[in-house]
Amino acid sequence: MLSLILLSLGFSAIGSATSIWVSSYAGTVSTLSLTQTNSTYQLSNSSISYDCLSNPSWLTFNSSTRTLYCMGENLSGGNGALTTFTAAANGSLVKGTQSQTITGSVNAVQYGIPSGKTFLAIAHYGNATGGGALSAWALPSATAPILQQSIYFSLSQPGANPSRQAGPHPHQAITDPSGKFVLSPDLGADRVRVYSINATTGNLQKCPSLRVTPGSGPRHVAFSTPSSNVMEKRAIEGTHTQTYMNTSGPATSAPVAMYLVSELYNTLTGFNVTYPARGCLKFKEIEIENSFGNRTVPTGAAVAEVHLAGDSIIISNRNDSSFPAVTPNANASDSLATFAITGANKFTFQNLTPAGGSFPRSFTLNKAGDLVAVGLQTSSSVVILERNVTSGVIGEQVAEIGVDGEVTCVLWDE
Repeated sequence: MLSLILLSLGFSAIGSATSIWVSSYAGTVSTLSLTQTNSTYQLSNSSISYDCLSNPSWLTFNSSTRTLYCMGENLSGGNGALTTFTAAANGSLVKGTQSQTITGSVNAVQYGIPSGKTFLAIAHYGNATGGGALSAWALPSATAPILQQSIYFSLSQPGANPSRQAGPHPHQAITDPSGKFVLSPDLGADRVRVYSINATTGNLQKCPSLRVTPGSGPRHVAFSTPSSNVMEKRAIEGTHTQTYMNTSGPATSAPVAMYLVSELYNTLTGFNVTYPARGCLKFKEIEIENSFGNRTVPTGAAVAEVHLAGDSIIISNRNDSSFPAVTPNANASDSLATFAITGANKFTFQNLTPAGGSFPRSFTLNKAGDLVAVGLQTSSSVVILERNVTSGVIGEQVAEIGVDGEVTCVLWDE
């Protein structure tokens, strides 16, 4: 039975209901509805779809076409699936098309080329012994996605952690701020794979990888960009693809920064990213710190995701049990760590806050940056946390709801 927690806060009303999509290994994509009446938030389950096959693991949304893309990982090791949905204004979903994919589809990002065509890059984790890959799909507006490219990876020998690095395991696909490159952290190969986007065809073209500490297991990255007013941010609606253009003078000299979280070592590493006049991205390490602010890492802890909000870096830590249970008879709570970005793209640990339950595999901030939705994999629930936009501090839990199965992804309809 779905559980609900309501807490009172002194916030202004957010108006009409906001939808949040949640995927689960149980085979569901739920549409949650978040409303606020006076000072109380309410989170309810408005609809459930069972149409995303093969253990749904990741969601990405194009708000201009109201299309939700669902990746099916297939934990049994067979082919995965890519399912499209049309999202109504209230967040309810109608199944569109379904395509077979390489096994282990765990993450995806949309990207575009100057002609206006859009594509989807999918990271395929593979299975325990390998099979990792990256695929690119063309996204025509009226038909099913079309597989355009499959890039398979291999290792000549297991990595420094053989039990987790027997083969390549790409865990994310993300674009850089220029929108001209796709990157994929590979947990099994200890590298961040880099591909330039062919501006005519949309194909992914191999660049030199960023090699990281052997055995560290890179999982996810996030980018920051200069906040100078000479840079204008232009995004493909509803995607992670961003292009930064100089609109009123010379581009700022401050470099773009990339922040990497590595699962096996529980570390946060910063890199300055530079763009040669021709060729691929260049990286220079800034600093490294563990995901608990250089405190002792709890045994069994594993970092999951990293997101940026303003000058804050937010990381989710799984299986650390750093805080007491939020509700009676619940497990101890894992954590979210916040780091503040300082000068020269360096960072400093700010605080550790309760995630609201166990295994915060996925989390995402709303557009305003004042609410955080956290998908708790083994707690089988979603919680909403308040966040102070000025200080960057994550605060109290304001709503919670149970979800069938292990939660894999949460996504705001914004």
